[in-house]
Amino acid sequence: MVKILFDENASLTNNNFHKGINVTVRRGTKYMERLKPTDTILLENLKGEYLGEGVVIQLIIGHITDIPECVLVKEHDPKCRNIDGLLEVLKSCYNDSEITKNEIVTAIVFRLTCSSGVGIVDSFVEK
Repeated sequence: MVKILFDENASLTNNNFHKGINVTVRRGTKYMERLKPTDTILLENLKGEYLGEGVVIQLIIGHITDIPECVLVKEHDPKCRNIDGLLEVLKSCYNDSEITKNEIVTAIVFRLTCSSGVGIVDSFVEK
């Protein structure tokens, strides 16, 4: 099981996980090299507190602008559900104002299978 950390500081990110399908975008290719579809992931905040578990459905690697809008709508952070918002949050999270839309990122698409119930929203409920 691969651990994926989520910042508990709401000023940086919002962990509003959807029931069902979710997306998180990470800078670089680290997770592309560590994960594959069907892998189970452990979701924790930076304090090591359990947020949930999920199963990887798909990994998308490319420039920020390569991530389709239909994927971004499932982003766990509402601010990241469009390219411009994602860019601003990545700059803040990685403390790097030099990040551009040409930055290489990995979008992790996963199904939330178990959660602590914290930050779960009912929007985009899978049927």
